[in-house]
Amino acid sequence: MKHVAICVVLILLLFGAVAHAQDPRPQYPASDLLTFPDDHLMHIEDDVVQEGAFVEWLYYTGVMEDDATGDLWGFQITLFVSPFLGQASYGYEVALSDTTNETFWHHRGIGLGTVGTDENIFDDGLFSLAYVSEDDAWAIAYEGDVTHYASGDTMPLSLSIMVDNDDGEYIVHAEDGLVAMGSLDDCAVDKATLDGYSWYYSLPTVPTTMTATLGDQSYEMTGSTWFDHQWGNFIDCNLRWNWWGLRLDDGTTLILTQILDQDGNVVPELPSGAIYYPDGTALDLLQEDVTFNVLREWTNPLLDINFTLEFEIVTPDGSYTLIPYFDDQTLTPETIPPSDPYWEGIVRILDESGEQIGRGYFEVVPTVSGAPNE
Repeated sequence: MKHVAICVVLILLLFGAVAHAQDPRPQYPASDLLTFPDDHLMHIEDDVVQEGAFVEWLYYTGVMEDDATGDLWGFQITLFVSPFLGQASYGYEVALSDTTNETFWHHRGIGLGTVGTDENIFDDGLFSLAYVSEDDAWAIAYEGDVTHYASGDTMPLSLSIMVDNDDGEYIVHAEDGLVAMGSLDDCAVDKATLDGYSWYYSLPTVPTTMTATLGDQSYEMTGSTWFDHQWGNFIDCNLRWNWWGLRLDDGTTLILTQILDQDGNVVPELPSGAIYYPDGTALDLLQEDVTFNVLREWTNPLLDINFTLEFEIVTPDGSYTLIPYFDDQTLTPETIPPSDPYWEGIVRILDESGEQIGRGYFEVVPTVSGAPNE
């Protein structure tokens, strides 16, 4: 699931229009609608692409444990692409959360260049991303500096990640695979041309290995990744969102979204998300099905901006409390032109008794008084 305005790329992520179901439905296999491995690759040269409207991203959030110590780490990797004057306008995020030392390391890259439509998707000399079709795997690497913005410290990071699908079923989030990225009040909407719509498929739990050298310390890690891929002509929808990707220990996953208007208010007619069960069923959720109770806000001391960081989320399937492993996991607007800051980090998931039952990631925009979470 991801809030970055990079060059001409205004990235919008929202969970699109689905029919509300009182009972769980079968999950929608992406392979029924998309052609793999081709649709794992980039679509920037497709006939449907409209310059100034098209955007595509690949998104990965990992929950990892150090093989030697069991220490918990998280990572967020995202590549955004839009066409611009015959080239690709791109942006990417590399973020690493060290929960033991409560430090957040981050690098954001932007530029104009070439993005591959083959398996070698991207390489700017620092960050590279490739799809390995024979293994149904994603190879991610980064060699460069990362910054801990709270202190201003910079460290060299060497990162190698293999996101290796072991026969998991990719899923789409609507029966026809297309999710609405806004309403007629926000932007043009036409499924045939992908105006205001996006193809959107995911695999919420993908086995992952990672090797990281941060400064002079090296780590070998094992865990799992939440993977999303979206593309469509929806830049003009121009909304913001809060997004939650939650993985429970029993194999259940939840994807939840609050789509926000320009005043920070939730757009009520757009769906909230879905609960995906290990038995292959899913429960669609409208905004009215989910209550987000704010438990705690936090002010980023560097930016003097508030974020809601602790929630009680009440769903038809139960209540969950989300607590970050540490507060300062803010992606800051250090690029030129600057992008909006947002918070995205690794969190604990607690049940109604206070027992931890999972881990996940969520991303939120700055809090507006009275919205978006109330």
